[in-house]
Amino acid sequence: MKPGSQKNVIGILAPNHRLRSVYEAPAGGSTGGRSIFGLSFSCNGRQIVFVENNLSDCNLLAVVAVETGMRREIDTPHLCAGAPAFLGNGKIVFAASSANGRRIGGTYVIRPDGSHLHRRFGRRELTASPDGQWFVGPGSHGTLRTLYLLNAKGKVVRRLTSTAPVNSEYINPHFSANGRWIVYEQRHFLGTRLHDVLYVVRRDGTHRRRLTSGPESASEPAFSPDGCWIAFTRSKEGPSGNVFALSVRHPSRIKKLGLSSSYEYPAWSPR
Repeated sequence: MKPGSQKNVIGILAPNHRLRSVYEAPAGGSTGGRSIFGLSFSCNGRQIVFVENNLSDCNLLAVVAVETGMRREIDTPHLCAGAPAFLGNGKIVFAASSANGRRIGGTYVIRPDGSHLHRRFGRRELTASPDGQWFVGPGSHGTLRTLYLLNAKGKVVRRLTSTAPVNSEYINPHFSANGRWIVYEQRHFLGTRLHDVLYVVRRDGTHRRRLTSGPESASEPAFSPDGCWIAFTRSKEGPSGNVFALSVRHPSRIKKLGLSSSYEYPAWSPR
């Protein structure tokens, strides 16, 4: 989990609420430091892949070792990275747009050491199941008003959501560890204010239900390894938030995980 944008720190939050800093992005620029987002643990819990803004138009793909805090940038030549995730085979899948027109955008797979970069398919995924057999992607023109289930070749299998109303879109989907469920957020644009609501749906498109309600915004959901809980960022109007977890079966059961404000982008360790 990462405390918010003021410090740009990746930290491990223990069950006793103690936070251990793993990596802090270098300072620089008018925001005071690089932005970190899109965290995903490796299957053994020893590494975290993430995207780091390099204060230009292109985002970097990087991996940090949980125990030592050693960061290593993964070379993705002529590609801007997004939505990274570790697969069960140890490889990393990520969405990519072309940088300088030197490569074609799409969904790519790469090893953590930067070798064997290859393009999986043309559509840019938003999330991948741990086994790499299923993906969630936006509409054919990149629109976020509809989410689709894609197979391993990037072909559309089914529509997961109806078309979002005007001034609304679907973002930040996340698979459960067994790949059977998908949690996502619906973002509403209310003038100058944003309000996000969480939904869950089965991979076959059934059993869709709303998980959150009320005036506070719920965003950046992530399933626990056992699929029983969803961690998310809950915030009132403004940039500060905190990390909470809700029970999938009983969404009204919500517990606070972070003790201070400005925590966001939660990711569960498999251990």
